Amino acid sequence: MAPFLMATPEPEPEPSLQEEIRSGASTLDFTQFDTTAQVAPTLKFSRPDVLARFQLSPKEFIRQGKPKTDCLVAATVVSHGDKILLVQRSEHDFGGLCWEVPGGSCDDDDLSIMAAACRELWEEAGLRATVVVDFIDDVHLPSTDGLIWRKMTFLVDVDRIGSHEPSVKLDPEEHQAFVWATEQDLLANRHGDITLTWMSEDQRQTILKAFTMLKRPNVKI
Repeated sequence: MAPFLMATPEPEPEPSLQEEIRSGASTLDFTQFDTTAQVAPTLKFSRPDVLARFQLSPKEFIRQGKPKTDCLVAATVVSHGDKILLVQRSEHDFGGLCWEVPGGSCDDDDLSIMAAACRELWEEAGLRATVVVDFIDDVHLPSTDGLIWRKMTFLVDVDRIGSHEPSVKLDPEEHQAFVWATEQDLLANRHGDITLTWMSEDQRQTILKAFTMLKRPNVKI
């Protein structure tokens, strides 16, 4: 991921955005990072007790080997009304022009799997998670490198203004477009005149699971 530039440091530098997110801090001050040419609000991050098991660090999860894993990916699903955010990978990148949800490889110094997912959401879509609502699924990713890759995806709510659509700001090095897609779009693999080509069928199935979860009366976003 491209590094974020910090404002002019005080005599004792503040921790970086990545360090604060990886620490699982309950309050993160984004105003010190000039990433969008506007002042960003303070982020308060929470999660239900049932997700406590995902407070385990990616490094510790891999060490325990239950199930055996060599590399861990964390991703997020963000909804707005009856739609879910999809991002299209940059043409020059691996899997170029394919559609997915924001996510990426966990880093060795991420202190929790959920924190890694929220870091990736900020880095890739400029969205600040306020609540990790639920766990969607854990998928084994096909690989040709001989390593066992797993991808964990979480349903999250994000900072937004009233009922307005969350303001997405893509990192052009990774993604070149985004859409807010309906469940019917997913079923048809099409959004308007755009054909939705996926990194894998598993990615599409994960998003369809998220649509099912969003219909439950106890899921409030």
